[in-house]
Amino acid sequence: FARGGQIYAGKGGCSDCHMLNGRGGLLGPDLSNIASERSVRFLEESLTVAKPHIPAGYKPVRLLTVDGHSIRGVLKNEDNFSLQLLDTAGKLHLLSRDELREIEFEKQSLMPSDYDKKLTPQELRDLLAFLSRQGTQSAAASEAGPRRRR
Repeated sequence: FARGGQIYAGKGGCSDCHMLNGRGGLLGPDLSNIASERSVRFLEESLTVAKPHIPAGYKPVRLLTVDGHSIRGVLKNEDNFSLQLLDTAGKLHLLSRDELREIEFEKQSLMPSDYDKKLTPQELRDLLAFLSRQGTQSAAASEAGPRRRR
C-alpha cells in the first residue's frame, strides 16, 4: 500500500493532475473517494486503455489568442460567447470568443493510458492497491453515523 502511494506521487505522476485528500492537481478528477466510486478493473483500464470518449469537463483543447498566446488544457465550460479553460499548470482562464484566433479540440485525453508500459507489473499492482483503498475508510465512517461523546 505504501509503495503504491510512492508511485502515485512519484514515478506515476498522478498527483500532478489529480487531487487526493486535498493535495495534488486540478486537471483530472479528484481521486479522494475513488474506491467507493469505481472498481479495480475500471481503475486498471483507466491506466492502460485509451478511452474513445472523453468526459465533459476533461476535453483537451489548445487555444490561440488573437495576440498570439497558446494555451493548452481542459475545457471546463463554454457557451456562445465565452469559454473556461483550466490550463496544464492549473490556472483557470475565462476568455471571450472574440479574444481567440483558433480553438483546436484534441482527440486524445490528457490522461496517459500506458501505465502498463511506464510501470513494472508490480508497480502497477501497487498503484492499483493504493487507489482501490482511497475513500473506503471515510465511507465506512459515514455509514456508521456520528459518534456521541460521553
